[in-house]
Amino acid sequence: MLLSPQSHQVSNASFTANGNPPRSFVIETSHAAALHASYSRRTKIKVDDFKFAIRKDPKKLGRVVELLNKEKLLKSARQGFDFNEGKLRKEAQKDEKDKDKDDRNPKKRKERDPPDVDEGKSTKG
Repeated sequence: MLLSPQSHQVSNASFTANGNPPRSFVIETSHAAALHASYSRRTKIKVDDFKFAIRKDPKKLGRVVELLNKEKLLKSARQGFDFNEGKLRKEAQKDEKDKDKDDRNPKKRKERDPPDVDEGKSTKG
């Protein structure tokens, strides 16, 4: 039984520029990355394996590199923000603890606080 061209029509919008459906591109790229990982005697696929698989398409490779750089930038910004905030919080807590310890120790309190001087009373006659 032969199919007529009218009964087997598919929209061209669901295909990529090379004529393959988009799902096929993902599967093919994943298989190529897995193959590259197996050549390297690894069972896990790394990002570099995907970069190697799409190395022949400069537009896609450029986009992947751009997104990876953005991810690194955001990750470092998050770490810097969390680290600084945590550091400031720890320093503030440490300062409060030191102040509490100083308040309990009379020698440290005398060193920190200046002596009280009454302006209205003078020692001279």
